[in-house]
Amino acid sequence: MVMLLGSQATLEKKPLLKLTTNGINGRAAVLFDGSNDILVRTVANWLSDDSAGSVFVVVRLDTITDYMCALGSADEGTTNYYMMFNPYYANDAAGKPLRVMQRNADTGDFIRGSDILAVDVAYVASIKSSGTAYTIRMNGVDRTLTAVSGSSTGDWFADTANRDNLSVGGVKRSAEAYFMNGLIAEIIVYGDDLTGDDLTNVETYLTDRYGVELQYAITTSVNFDSGSSDSVVVEL
Repeated sequence: MVMLLGSQATLEKKPLLKLTTNGINGRAAVLFDGSNDILVRTVANWLSDDSAGSVFVVVRLDTITDYMCALGSADEGTTNYYMMFNPYYANDAAGKPLRVMQRNADTGDFIRGSDILAVDVAYVASIKSSGTAYTIRMNGVDRTLTAVSGSSTGDWFADTANRDNLSVGGVKRSAEAYFMNGLIAEIIVYGDDLTGDDLTNVETYLTDRYGVELQYAITTSVNFDSGSSDSVVVEL
């Protein structure tokens, strides 16, 4: 796990810290205005040793704007090298669901989940890589993936060269863009593809702390009138 440290020297680009009742579930959160607020830390090839990993973001959108990036790391000289974790992406016929975007001067892997985030609702979103494939989860449940571009390669930070920074609330490539419009309460990053109890413990901590309803995918056997059995998945 790492602590994300960002800064903003320009006053008009500084997001606002919201405390208690103005945050999420009585917890502090950072409010980004969707216009130009962004936190940026200069760091070369952040997490360049990580070919797999897990990113967890607690987010609540205030208003729907065109494109939003919660966490990014990019080359500031071009638009060819970047990792982005986007809770909302307007150029998507499926309704702008959560997606991961990775490019290493090649055909970008743009992989989206099956959830469309609503405004004024807190979510625990997680995007993971095993090193060979992505997983997108929302409130504790795996979501169906669709490749908008490229494929689910699992390419991660180690596979993305020439990066100059770490950003929260937007991305800084050759220009700053994809500004968040809403609250980010917490971001946790691991250099491993968490599974089993490790994954459950992190998601339970975040959902409990921020008052998000954790869903569970339960597979059970059901006997039908024909005497056959099958499995169904129920989300609670």
